[in-house]
Amino acid sequence: MLTPAKYLKPVDTSQPAHVVKGGVVVDQRLFQWLPPNHAQGLSAPPLLMMLDLSKESLSKLISRAAVAYAVNEAFPCDEDSSSSSNLASHFGFLDSNDIFLTALSRLHNGFTLRFTLSPERLMNQLWSERLDRPLTATSPTGDAAAANSTAVIFDSTLAKLEPYTGQKVVLHALDECAITDELLSVYERPDLDRSTTELLMGITCGLIGAGLEWNRLPSKVMEIVEALIKTPSLHGDPTTSLSLVHSVRLLTLALESEDNSMCSRALDLVCLPALCPLVSRTPNAERITNALLSLFRAVYHASDDERRVALKEYFNEPVFKNVLLAASVHVLERETAITPSTSSSNLHNAVPSPIKSCLLDLLQIRMSDYAAAAAEETCSTDTIKKMLEMKEVEDDDDLRAEWVATLREAPRATLTARFLLYMHKHNGELLDNWRKENRLRLLCGARVATCWQLLPLAMNLTEMMVGLLALEGQENREWLWLGLSVLLEDTQQTSSGALAGFPVERIFVSCMERAHALWTEMATVRGEEQQVASVLTEMLWIVVRNRIAKTVVELTGELRSLSYEKLRDEWDEDLRKRADSDEMGGLVAELRRKLESLALSYVTTNRINRIKMGFQFKKVFKGKPVKDSAGELWKLEGNGNFLTIRDIDSGSSQRIEVKEITKAEIVRTKANALGQLKLSIANVPDLIVCTEEEAVLQSWVDGLNSLNASTHKLLSKEAQALVQRLLTMEVRIRLLSLPSSVKTEDISDYTRPPIPSLPTSFKWCTDALKKVHV
Repeated sequence: MLTPAKYLKPVDTSQPAHVVKGGVVVDQRLFQWLPPNHAQGLSAPPLLMMLDLSKESLSKLISRAAVAYAVNEAFPCDEDSSSSSNLASHFGFLDSNDIFLTALSRLHNGFTLRFTLSPERLMNQLWSERLDRPLTATSPTGDAAAANSTAVIFDSTLAKLEPYTGQKVVLHALDECAITDELLSVYERPDLDRSTTELLMGITCGLIGAGLEWNRLPSKVMEIVEALIKTPSLHGDPTTSLSLVHSVRLLTLALESEDNSMCSRALDLVCLPALCPLVSRTPNAERITNALLSLFRAVYHASDDERRVALKEYFNEPVFKNVLLAASVHVLERETAITPSTSSSNLHNAVPSPIKSCLLDLLQIRMSDYAAAAAEETCSTDTIKKMLEMKEVEDDDDLRAEWVATLREAPRATLTARFLLYMHKHNGELLDNWRKENRLRLLCGARVATCWQLLPLAMNLTEMMVGLLALEGQENREWLWLGLSVLLEDTQQTSSGALAGFPVERIFVSCMERAHALWTEMATVRGEEQQVASVLTEMLWIVVRNRIAKTVVELTGELRSLSYEKLRDEWDEDLRKRADSDEMGGLVAELRRKLESLALSYVTTNRINRIKMGFQFKKVFKGKPVKDSAGELWKLEGNGNFLTIRDIDSGSSQRIEVKEITKAEIVRTKANALGQLKLSIANVPDLIVCTEEEAVLQSWVDGLNSLNASTHKLLSKEAQALVQRLLTMEVRIRLLSLPSSVKTEDISDYTRPPIPSLPTSFKWCTDALKKVHV
């Protein structure tokens, strides 16, 4: 007989998806804004809250916080409104980014909220703290110091408003308090200085982004923007740098708006050659760079076809490339580093950012010509004629006919021809060497199928480039982002000193060089070009993932240094590990199946031993526990054949055969919060008792059901979880002591590896010792 074991109760600390935990702290400004007699409760410690998002509402949450901080009495409820809605009109929550909480769906586990005034009351409070600025440099009394103090306080008010103005709820609050028009009227003041202008421009950007109509802006706003954009002397001035950033943002918002007149005016104001140098001349280089990227994208999408052609040409200029490079540096510094363990099948997904998305859009605009060529279904006659002029096919009529058929039918023929013609023009000597190599192979008796296949492999590599550079669709944009350093930092120059253009063709040439070497290393034959492209894709992923190549020259060197033999060994080892893992997975599953009955017997025996110890339950009458009663003592006796029930109050007892119990279960009723143990017995009214201990109820139900042949498999979820836990422990212990040789036919019948017999002579030992001594 096994001794009773300690009951193991599993603890599940995980919460449902709709239940979140977090904290609420007090906005310290409330101590100044609320009357002293109502601000005393704000000194309470932070509130720890558990919210059921499916049942909770924002108004109820605000009401709970207001009551907890004892500020609800400061704003008594109106007769026509509820207490929670009344408090929600006076208070609200801010997150860590000073954004008002408008929906509980934004909350997640670990949230931190700041209890503060509602948007309307907060905006009204901040605006009321201002002092009207004088219209002249001095106050009416001639006190210049007082005028300067007034100006500082007014600018301080604007600085406090600016962080909130990008939210729709704040725009609504400003309109409700009649602050918006009064705020915008400040533009018309004759004493407007640069500091106030800078703050007003930032607030205006936020309001427009939140949905403010353009026709509500004073005409002075666009006049200020035009002056800042068209005055080069202001571009390097530190005092106007932020105003310039806000001007660029306003132009971007105008181009993205549905107001055709504002969009047309913004297009007239934008001059890209004058704005690109701002990256190096403006003190706030990062902010102006990010703003310029958004502006360039907006200009392109708002332009007509004729202007887009001119913009594409300008996007290839070095000055524009410097803007892209500067922005990529800022974003790459903030991205999570890519670990070497990341594979090409599981691309690194960094936190999406508007700047990163803008960068990718602009890069794809620069490569739109390549995307257009990749989308062409047929290759033009002139392109095919140029391809047939290459030396690779000049003496072979069969090969020429094959090329013509391929170029007319292949989906990427136009882009492939573009790459090969570039290679023929700039790397003709390399292609000539490959052609001579094929001739030598044929002279040495090699089969035609083993010779270098230029066009088929180039077609496969072109398909790889389409995916690598995201020329189609958006699913592979991460590849483009990872290769950004190669695409932007390449500084190969022509003899004239100008940049040689976008390095896509040069990347293709590097891939062709490595593919030519792989053709020999892999012993490839005709028809296996796709395998070469797949191996090359994995090599490119290794180089790009580790960001070890910053130019096309470095990319070529890194691809050459990667050994196919080493990669193949790594892949074979990975395949062996997967096979072993699959085999062991099957063996472990078989072992768990055979041990399950043993673990089940452990659990049921534990339950039976517990009910043999007996327990004192509470009586139940009409679904409720009986008060002033000692209850009943239940105990399993007679080797588990009989259940003895003794009434402690009267001293009477009864004996029930366990085989007569048809089912034991736990029931719950609304009248009784305690769990109830219910026994169903043939031809006898049900017996019901209750207790506060949930573990006791589970033990009795599992123990009694296990003794009945018809219900022995009806285990509670807790007992089933315990069985699986014991199984896992047992399997791990057995695997630790597993011999080195296992017969997979029967895992319980395994043998140790055979021990070799002793050698017939040990003379070799003495000979070895002599050599050591010598």
